[in-house]
Amino acid sequence: LDKLKPQLTQIASHLSSARKEVDQIDPSRYPEDFRGVLVREKITSAISVLDQAESLVTDAAPLLESAPYILGINSPRKYLVLFQNDAELRPTGGFITAYAILSVDKGKVSVVQSDDIYALDAKFTKKVPAPDPIKKYLPKVPYWNLRDQNLSPDFKASMDVFHANYLTTGSPKVDGIISVDTQVLVDLLKITGPIGVPGFGNYHANEDSRCKCPQVWYELELFADVEGPVVWDSVSGQIVVKPKNYGERKSFIGPMMYSVLANVMAQPKAKMGQLFTTVMSLFQGKHIQFYLLDSTAHTAVESFNLAGRVREFEGDYLFIADTNFAGAKTNAWVTYTADQKIEVTGDGSVIKTLSLTYKNPQPFFEDKATKLRLNGIFRDWLRVYVPKGSKLLEAKGFETGQATGEDLGKTVFEGFFTLTPLNTKVITLKYELPIKLKSPYKMLIQKQAGSKNFPYTLTLNDRKHPEIILDMDRELSLAY
Repeated sequence: LDKLKPQLTQIASHLSSARKEVDQIDPSRYPEDFRGVLVREKITSAISVLDQAESLVTDAAPLLESAPYILGINSPRKYLVLFQNDAELRPTGGFITAYAILSVDKGKVSVVQSDDIYALDAKFTKKVPAPDPIKKYLPKVPYWNLRDQNLSPDFKASMDVFHANYLTTGSPKVDGIISVDTQVLVDLLKITGPIGVPGFGNYHANEDSRCKCPQVWYELELFADVEGPVVWDSVSGQIVVKPKNYGERKSFIGPMMYSVLANVMAQPKAKMGQLFTTVMSLFQGKHIQFYLLDSTAHTAVESFNLAGRVREFEGDYLFIADTNFAGAKTNAWVTYTADQKIEVTGDGSVIKTLSLTYKNPQPFFEDKATKLRLNGIFRDWLRVYVPKGSKLLEAKGFETGQATGEDLGKTVFEGFFTLTPLNTKVITLKYELPIKLKSPYKMLIQKQAGSKNFPYTLTLNDRKHPEIILDMDRELSLAY
């Protein structure tokens, strides 16, 4: 890194020149395969690697400058890793199911300890009254537990609350918090192939016919939930009901992490390009997020959009945040499509109609052998973040809790609805922007951490634009 940093400008210049040349290559002009070699796929992958490499060097200079601190080059670092289950979607990416403490010393990673999130909650003896959304939609939870303290879709805002309360548990002090969701595990196993976790079994990313989902995800759900949840007495703080495998659940995290890291680091050079693009995609999709206590290092991760922030933007803005308060893992199957119809008048005034179509194509799902129920009623607290000062003209589809408020410098339209398996629900919001916009129409659409790559369509003054798959934050500039 010390040798690399002084050369960043020169490297960026060379990468830019190379990218301009390579971007002129049209992969469709080449055969899909030639004598067993996947020609077109390799060309497409090479172009993608080069594009992302230039972005990494050009836009992430502050991150590279802070890398020695983050990697513990001069002094060891400790990080709290939160495992979020994106199949039970929460604002920062998923329900917090487990955690681990990692030590990073000169780039070498080791697991200090790992445990179930309920074990950490047992150490959190402070009785914080549950905020209004939990009182409304999780009425049997009177206190604000650590596992539910990721209510803000801004990762830093949520971790500011979580970290302050984490410190009261007597747990090891850390230099930052890193969140990962199950998509990280699935995508890495697509590269490594099947892995073994000693004492637990073998896992892979291929589809499991029992659930039409990745085998590793399904096995983890069976292992974690088959015997039922952990139930705590709200007064004494003691466990009153626990699954038979409760002790094994926490012992599984460390070995799984070790097996994944060992297999990833052991990949041959031929797979480094695929590994690089996969990790970059996970970063961009907010399946990995960082919260660092050092202000300089945190500013660096923010500069590369790795901190899960709700961003400021001069123009139109949209952020759809779903919160699954059902307990079931319905987000493994629930999808939505977002359709925006935008009308801009001669003076630049803007009226928008946003339609969100939610679908659950999977029937009520129960594992035959274990009777574990995974798919059921989707209970969603929906928040739609739009430019501050936007005026709601009409709303349809909410069952309860419809309100307009402000959060994170945005106006928020919110409400609650349910969706049963094999059914569809449409939420429609018509509103007026507080700003006047001229051509080109500029808009930022932010992706919720942990969410799938959902399709967005946009019609601007009766002109329909190409569909967008929201796999990362997207800035649009549309002429009309």
